[in-house]
Amino acid sequence: MAIKTTANLRLPLATLGDSAFKRSFKAAMALIDAAVGRVLTGSKTHDFASILVGAQATTTVTVPDAALGDFVTGVSLGVDAAGLRLSGYVSAVNTVTVVARNDTGGAVDLASTTLRVLVRKA
Repeated sequence: MAIKTTANLRLPLATLGDSAFKRSFKAAMALIDAAVGRVLTGSKTHDFASILVGAQATTTVTVPDAALGDFVTGVSLGVDAAGLRLSGYVSAVNTVTVVARNDTGGAVDLASTTLRVLVRKA
């Protein structure tokens, strides 16, 4: 079965050269944006205080171009989440609120880490 390609995306980088590769990359990103919606990212260094059992902590992350109604598709930490449930939602223009919920059997105190979020435009 032949793989369907476009004229912009079928040649390897060595054949394309740098400027043609950049054009191909932009074309590929446009195809992805059209298929799944534009993807936005944001990150910050954060240190959640100790979170007691059954409690939650929140923080906000700036995500340029995020708008109410967009989907927060992922939240990640640069350290082990230690059983915390992480979620997020767009709470204002350019702002994602991240919630860390502790449903474990004891208090959780994470080290300072990089918090990253992934948003898909609605």
